[in-house]
Amino acid sequence: MSYNQIIILLGYIFWFFPVLKQKGTKYFSVFFIYSISDPLRIILYEFFGLMPLTYYPLTSMAVLFLLSSKNYKYFVASVGISSLLILNLYKAPYTETLGATAAVHLLITFVLSYQFFTRLKETGTANLFLGLFIIYEFISVIKLITVFNLPFQVGVINRNLSTFFQFFFAISFTFINIDTKNYSLKFLLKEETDT
Repeated sequence: MSYNQIIILLGYIFWFFPVLKQKGTKYFSVFFIYSISDPLRIILYEFFGLMPLTYYPLTSMAVLFLLSSKNYKYFVASVGISSLLILNLYKAPYTETLGATAAVHLLITFVLSYQFFTRLKETGTANLFLGLFIIYEFISVIKLITVFNLPFQVGVINRNLSTFFQFFFAISFTFINIDTKNYSLKFLLKEETDT
């Protein structure tokens, strides 16, 4: 078994278990998409010859749609469908498709950050799950950007490092969900108002 095959197999295993932990939360569908995206990549390539970049923006837009508030779902859906049509109609090159996917993951990072800071403002507590999810998505953005911006060897090293960090997050999400204990930051907020 080659190094890449081992990484792929580990990814399947590591991303299966968080789905079980997220069951019953509003993030279940997001983690379901993450758990099937790699196996789907192999199936679509082996049976239909579709390259992963053909559907990566689609799965990323699905995650953004699921995380968006009700007010923005139609906007996200229309922008997503339009972007995918443009990318496919014009047969966008590899770097532009990766760039579009990175941009969507950056938007996901912003949506999660908004949820994190809204909760922090309302309750005075930091949610560990959301904090880790933000870091995970930010690493995904960096991974996508560096794949096409760095020399090949450096890009491969960065991709491997990012993948191992993502494995760490998959293991973390196996034990942590949105209902996991929040950490009070009231003492920090109180000090700011006292000064």
